[in-house]
Amino acid sequence: MKKVLAKPQRAKQRIQGYKRQWQLQAMIIPALIFFFVFAYIPIFGLFNAFLDYDLTDGFFGKSLAGFKYFQELFSDKDFYLALRNTFGMSLLKFAFTFTLPILLALVLNELPFTKLKKVTQTGSYLPHFLSYVIVATLWMVFLDRGGPINDLLLRLGVIAKPIDFLTDSKWFWWIGVMIDSWQETGWNAIIYLAAISGISPELYEAASVDGAGRLR
Repeated sequence: MKKVLAKPQRAKQRIQGYKRQWQLQAMIIPALIFFFVFAYIPIFGLFNAFLDYDLTDGFFGKSLAGFKYFQELFSDKDFYLALRNTFGMSLLKFAFTFTLPILLALVLNELPFTKLKKVTQTGSYLPHFLSYVIVATLWMVFLDRGGPINDLLLRLGVIAKPIDFLTDSKWFWWIGVMIDSWQETGWNAIIYLAAISGISPELYEAASVDGAGRLR
């Protein structure tokens, strides 16, 4: 009997709490509207994948196509090549963009000169603020047959003739990973550097007493 009475009582207290905090509850309404308009309403557009799309017929005037376009997609000879490239580049980017920021944060944390540390940190996360258009243009110039990278490799005697970085498919994965790492490593390192800075100096002292070297 007590449990039966407890539920209405808790519900009543909860409603009273909402009434007392109605101003705070109302602050979430813009966020709900935003997600409803830009996240939930567009879900209906997914039905286009199962319809014969025609711009002149409108959304409700299209005929049902079923899995016709999915069959065309999976039977395309380039589909599995694109799928392989997507998964391969994603795994490579994950491996490098996860480890390189940690290594950079460790290096920055070990730098004894404050000014050098600040300059290095600023220079490393500056590419994050460049748009993809600027980044793509810069690397198109750098990786061109007559660009500075080919010129440097020729001068050092590493290669005998310029490499077609932008047209040779075997370089595509590594170039994509390199550009993404160059743009995001410095920015992601800030998180790890903040975490390292928050470690208590007493832990370092205790490790030193226990015989741990600099690398450990």
